[in-house]
Amino acid sequence: IPAGLPNIKVDRLQIEQVFYNLVKNAIQAMASDDQNCISISAETKSSSIIIRVQDNGPGIPENRIPYLFEAFFTSKVRGEGTGLGLTLCHRFVEAHGGEMGVKSKLREGTQFTITLPMA
Repeated sequence: IPAGLPNIKVDRLQIEQVFYNLVKNAIQAMASDDQNCISISAETKSSSIIIRVQDNGPGIPENRIPYLFEAFFTSKVRGEGTGLGLTLCHRFVEAHGGEMGVKSKLREGTQFTITLPMA
């Protein structure tokens, strides 16, 4: 993460929850692998800050990606997830005027991208 990134005006607790949820999901997805890696990067582009949270886990099947931000959708086994984590993350980011997206490739990992406007 480069030094000197511009400030963003956010509700700190909501944005912390977004990153906590993304990292926790990545850790859970990679639980069966011993070569785990999670990276977080940030950059400025135009009048926004772009933050990426990427893992090298099993990836998400392409047919599930359109539903990831829908309430109560979960790919976790019953009792391990509520299906609300990514829904709330998406809503928090949008409430701050931002966008949240995801790219994933099976057996290569997943990348969530969060774009937030600069203050």
